[in-house]
Amino acid sequence: MLLDFSNVPSDRRDFPVLFPTVDTLNHNPSTPIEWSFDPGRFTLRTLTPNLAGAQIYNNYGPKANGELLMGYGFCLPTNTHDGVLETLKPPPEPLQRLLRKSHPGYFKTNGSWNSEAATFHLRAPPFSTSTNPADVWTSIPDPLIELFYYITRLERGLPVIPIDTTTSSSDQNPSTNDALIHDHLFSGPGQSYLPRIAFAIVTSLVPKMNKISTASANLHSSTPRNNNQRNAQIYRDGQMEIMSSIREGLSAFNRSLRPPLIQNFTGSAIWSLDEVLAVMKREDGQAGTEFLDGVGLGESDLEGIRGGPVEQRIWVLWVCYVTILAGEGREGLLSRWIASLGEEYGEPFDEEGEDEDEAAPFMRVVKGAAEDSGEDSVWRSRHWSSGFVLDWGMRVVTSQGMMMRIAGGDVRFVVYLHVQA
Repeated sequence: MLLDFSNVPSDRRDFPVLFPTVDTLNHNPSTPIEWSFDPGRFTLRTLTPNLAGAQIYNNYGPKANGELLMGYGFCLPTNTHDGVLETLKPPPEPLQRLLRKSHPGYFKTNGSWNSEAATFHLRAPPFSTSTNPADVWTSIPDPLIELFYYITRLERGLPVIPIDTTTSSSDQNPSTNDALIHDHLFSGPGQSYLPRIAFAIVTSLVPKMNKISTASANLHSSTPRNNNQRNAQIYRDGQMEIMSSIREGLSAFNRSLRPPLIQNFTGSAIWSLDEVLAVMKREDGQAGTEFLDGVGLGESDLEGIRGGPVEQRIWVLWVCYVTILAGEGREGLLSRWIASLGEEYGEPFDEEGEDEDEAAPFMRVVKGAAEDSGEDSVWRSRHWSSGFVLDWGMRVVTSQGMMMRIAGGDVRFVVYLHVQA
């Protein structure tokens, strides 16, 4: 019955089975093997010559150590097919409603989220064969990146629309759809989301890494005493190595987006507060001075707020200040940043207050700066409001910002600011 698939649904034909005698052969992932199934017969044929007296191997397929350990009781110290399973938790209900229509495969027949279908195999990045930081993305499946893209848009309060895979060509097949999704994510509108997606994936790996580290630290002995413990250690070490390499690879990708030379850089990058203030000073020295005076900071004070909540709050006010400044018809990198943010987030100015209590600390700074400034000061603009600060400044900074270790080892709150092509 196991070999007769004529009455088995197509989605149930992929499952492990045990065959007496055949399963006594050890696994060698580099041995080419041909399996054939016929009713009542299973044939295994080696595709390379076997020397007399040499061991004959089976090939269980491209299995990660987790699958080998759970299904066969062993792990391979060097397993090119090893990986980490990343299960995406049920996304917010608004996104689920969209995905039920566009991606029904992520749901069970009763409409609930299918965690098994939303489990992805992450491989070790190809550091040994590539020096391009962007190649780390080859270790992460595009469908997982696509889901993080939708989640990121939802978090930013933007419309979530499935990536368009329609073409004028009659060649509309899954591989074509996959290629269109890949192009959208890596060379189209989704490209500007990659820094945030990288940060989200790194963050999602941390609990699993901590769990393995804690389990290893609680072992009675760091030296395995039997094969079971030895295989368990191989599995744990492999998981940590892969997750660490992915974390480092994605962090290196984000670091590669740092501006090389602030003095003449005019594109998209991940910026620190000091750097955007330098750009501001370069384009309009008076505005740069007025902003720092308004928030009560001198250039020498910036070092003391690095990496803390004050730095994030200054970022919020800076985004708002520069948005008003750019609206005065100026040219330069500041205006190009704001134009790109406007293309993505929509109209920045909202005169209606949303959460007066949350906005109060920012509005106190604005009020104090306005009192100490001239009539034409940005601090005196009619655009300042609770809604503007929260739904624009804080929304942009929260969505585009992240903590990052930059050159010199400092951990800073940085913001990705991009320029539309």
